Amino acid sequence: MARYEIAPNSILIGANVRFEGTVTAAQQATVHGHVKGTLTAGHLVVGESGVLEGQISAQTMEVHGRVQEQVSCRALLHVHASGQVQGDVSYAQIQIERGGRLTGALKRPRS
Repeated sequence: MARYEIAPNSILIGANVRFEGTVTAAQQATVHGHVKGTLTAGHLVVGESGVLEGQISAQTMEVHGRVQEQVSCRALLHVHASGQVQGDVSYAQIQIERGGRLTGALKRPRS
């Protein structure tokens, strides 16, 4: 079984774990399972098996899995080749790798 080091003020939601509700992580949230609800983090990493549905907000995001509904990224939103982002998306900067998907209403706030 893999062991993960979790930094203070961070959370890891493992594969095959389902969570409904509100998650707040001042530092990093790493999601390999399924989260439905509200998630707020400093840095968000969504693994290939990760699924987030609801109100998602982070300073930076790395998406390898699926994120959908209301997405707000205050700095860099990085959609990796296996990543999918769908819904109302607000971002400051964006990077999409070949194969990554981004669909929905996009909004880039003025600096």
